[in-house]
Amino acid sequence: LFSSMGCLLRFGFSAMFGFGGRTLALAERHRWMPPSQRHEFALIKTLANLKPEDCELSFITSRGAEDQIKYHGSWQTRQGLYLNISIMAIPCLCSMAPN
Repeated sequence: LFSSMGCLLRFGFSAMFGFGGRTLALAERHRWMPPSQRHEFALIKTLANLKPEDCELSFITSRGAEDQIKYHGSWQTRQGLYLNISIMAIPCLCSMAPN
């Protein structure tokens, strides 16, 4: 659950792996720095050590509405080297996702 400007949002989900996740984790470990400096520091240091990770991704494909996924979607798997994987979902209508 996330809140925004005092309003409680019903549900949110965020996951990050690879470049983005490493950058955020490094910036968080240096909270004693001013925000702009720690973000730049984390970005530069992560870029300097950039290397892809060997991962296997599994996901369900869909060509239609969400309820069709249960019946018509099929699991797909991709193996490979990835620099970053990010996922964000807000599955309900709210002020941040009104449509």
